[in-house]
Amino acid sequence: MDIKLNTEYSGLSLRAEIVLIAIVVLISLFIFKQLKKKRLDEKYTILWILIAIAMIVLPVVSPLIDKIAFFIGFHYPPMLIFVVVILFFLISTLHNSMELTKLNRQNHVFAQELAIQENEIKKLKKINADSQLSCSHRNP
Repeated sequence: MDIKLNTEYSGLSLRAEIVLIAIVVLISLFIFKQLKKKRLDEKYTILWILIAIAMIVLPVVSPLIDKIAFFIGFHYPPMLIFVVVILFFLISTLHNSMELTKLNRQNHVFAQELAIQENEIKKLKKINADSQLSCSHRNP
C-alpha cells in the first residue's frame, strides 16, 4: 500500500500571518505590563518573549519545518509544530512542578522555624513574668 505524502502544503496565508503578528504584539505588551507590575519575573519574561519571537519567525521558516516534518515522517507538517509545543508545555509543567515543590519545602522549613521561635518567645515571656513576680514579692 503506497501512501502519497502531501508535499504541497503552502503554510500560512497573509491574513493568518497578520493576525498571528497582531496576537503576538498584544501578548508581548501584556507580558511587559506584567513585568512592570512585578507580577512576572525577568527569567519568565525572557522565556515568553522568545516564544513570541518564535511565533513571528514561524511563518518565515515554515518551508524548512515542512521539509523536516516530511523527512521525519509526519504526513501533515503542522503536526510537528503541535508535537514540539506539547513537549515544550510538558517540560514547562515539569519545571513549574519542581519549583513549586522547592517552594513548598522552603515554606515548611520556615513554618517550623517560626513555630520554634514562637515557642522560645513564650518561654522567655514566662521566665520574664516569673522573675518580675518573684522580684515584686521580695520588695514589699
